[in-house]
Amino acid sequence: MPTREEVRWIREESRRQAQRVARAAAAAGRSAGRLRAATRAYFARLVERGFDAAPGVREPLAPEDLPPLPASGAGPRAAATRRAPRAGGRPIIARPATHAAATRALSLPGFPRGVRAEVLSLEPRSGAATLRLVFARGATLPAGRSASDLELYLLAGAVTLGAGRRAPGSYLFVPRGVGLPALVAPQEATFLAAYRSGPPSFRAADSDHPEAERDRLVDIASVEVLDWQASAAGEAAEAGRLVKLLREDPVRGARTRLVALAPHYRRDAVTVRDAALERLVLGGRFECLQSLGTGRAGDYTWIPAHVGDGPWAAPGGALLLEHVDGEAAEVRGLDPATGSAAHRRRAVAALRRRRPALAAALAARG
Repeated sequence: MPTREEVRWIREESRRQAQRVARAAAAAGRSAGRLRAATRAYFARLVERGFDAAPGVREPLAPEDLPPLPASGAGPRAAATRRAPRAGGRPIIARPATHAAATRALSLPGFPRGVRAEVLSLEPRSGAATLRLVFARGATLPAGRSASDLELYLLAGAVTLGAGRRAPGSYLFVPRGVGLPALVAPQEATFLAAYRSGPPSFRAADSDHPEAERDRLVDIASVEVLDWQASAAGEAAEAGRLVKLLREDPVRGARTRLVALAPHYRRDAVTVRDAALERLVLGGRFECLQSLGTGRAGDYTWIPAHVGDGPWAAPGGALLLEHVDGEAAEVRGLDPATGSAAHRRRAVAALRRRRPALAAALAARG
């Protein structure tokens, strides 16, 4: 159970998140004309190039095959931003790269002075959250453990963890209750910190919790030691796209990966998943019609299950850090303005075809 301080923190950050989502919805409404023009250009490409129906499969389309152009003021992101996620889930988040002024002291027990955070997204029900965690020069986090599963990806700066030095590109998945040695920042350092099963927490300790599952620990001192693969975790290979799998949960199917997109990569389709996707642009330029912007290093997105993602492109190439929050079948469609209820119906139908026993069991549970 969350402590009183954690409940207070979750409520305050949920309020801030709701305000950010409301501002994003208002901004999307003001951009309706641009969204409509971008959708028109996307539809023109579908007729010219065809629809990317699956990796390596492009289906030709005639003008009469296109969905209707969204009405004025009902652009893709304007509609999507107003959609409610599942009860207690995270809403759609599309946050541009920010700077040090956006961080605040982490007002939770255990975290020392010199550690600041910017909450990128938050699940109000459980307190699970993704943060940009900034260690000031000289800040020290003593040996200890978290009550939540934790993923750490070092974005900038350098730290020492125990006797080892870590540079950007270091990755850790730390199951809850597993202890880590002291972390020291000889210079300012920035992490992407994702607390997957509860609110951010820290407790000084010299050992693991008795029930901790240390065998699930993933420690990659540098992602440079990993080879790029054409696909990972059962995904189909796709031209112009390479993957480094950092971690896969064997039970839930959740996975964290690096994705490299070649220059001129484009996917002219709207991808819908039956699990949420989290994305941070690490480098290059990443364009997505849904957010009507050019993704640059530091841009962050949370896309709930059954919400459209795309079409997108990487004109000069891009490097992305992505987390898929469970086993997710991807279904591609044409219309960026389709509502999440329709996407959910399509996902259920796809699950019935792919795994009928699982679909029947889920239907029995309601």
